[in-house]
This record gives sequence, structure tokens and C-alpha cells, in this order.
Amino acid sequence: MLWVFQNIDPTAFAAAQSGSRDDTADRIAEAEHQIQSIGRQVQKLTALIINDDAPSPSLVTALKAQEAQLLTAESCLEALKVQKKPELPPVPDDLTVPAVRRALRKEIARWCSKVEIFADHFVFWLTVKYGIKVPLEGEPAAIYHAPEQFAAEAAEAAAVA
Repeated sequence: MLWVFQNIDPTAFAAAQSGSRDDTADRIAEAEHQIQSIGRQVQKLTALIINDDAPSPSLVTALKAQEAQLLTAESCLEALKVQKKPELPPVPDDLTVPAVRRALRKEIARWCSKVEIFADHFVFWLTVKYGIKVPLEGEPAAIYHAPEQFAAEAAEAAAVA
């Protein structure tokens, strides 16, 4: 059980706890794509203006607007990159001290609504709907599931047996 709380990804833990997926990486990729697109537009407009002795005022205005959009998109990207990631409190290794064990039990009780132990895995229920399934066989790994997925897996295992 201690392995889970020492090795769990804080972002995945927060997503499992809230039942929502962290889409920060998707938003960063979208912002980078938008910056590339705007950058190409700025380059095109700049090329048109540089090669023209008397550039059209509308081209100059369009270039200024695109440059402003580029600055806004770059600042949004920077804000996304520095967005604070959720953190878990440190888990002590020395559980021989009773006060440390009590503190760890208190943290687990704060994180989990219940813990279910089965023959081949156990589940930390973070909320009524979302939990972390940890297999006991093979390489330890935390799998984030909702109860419907657990029920489907149980039905599938029963059908095989």
C-alpha cells in the first residue's frame, strides 16, 4: 500500500480524485499549433510589405493585428506551461514510529473514501465513483478506473472462469 502513495503521479491522482482528465498537455499543443499558424501569417504579411515600396494600409493593419495575436498566444502558452501541478504530501519510509504511522493513516483517510482488498488486486476509492486499482501480481502499477470498468472486468473474469 505504501508503494502506491510513494509512486503515484500527482497529476493522475488529482484527475482520478476529481473524475476529470487533465487536458493541460492538449491545450499546450493547441496553443503551440496556433502560434505556428499565426507566425506563418505574420511571415507572409511581412514578405508582402517588405517587397512593396508603398504597402497598403490594410496590409500594415493586418500585420499589426497578427503580431498582437501572436504576442497574446505566446503569453497564453507561457501561462499554461507554468500552471501549478497538484502535489501530494511526502510519504515517510520509516513506519516503525507510531506517530508516523498515525499521520500516514490520517493522510490515507483524507485521500480515500474506502480501500477494497481482493485476491489479485486492491482498490483505493478516492471518491464514490473513481478509484485506483493496484494489481498484486507482476509489476506494481496504478490503474485509474471508474466502477463501471471494474464491473465489466469482473464480469469478463467470471465468464472466463
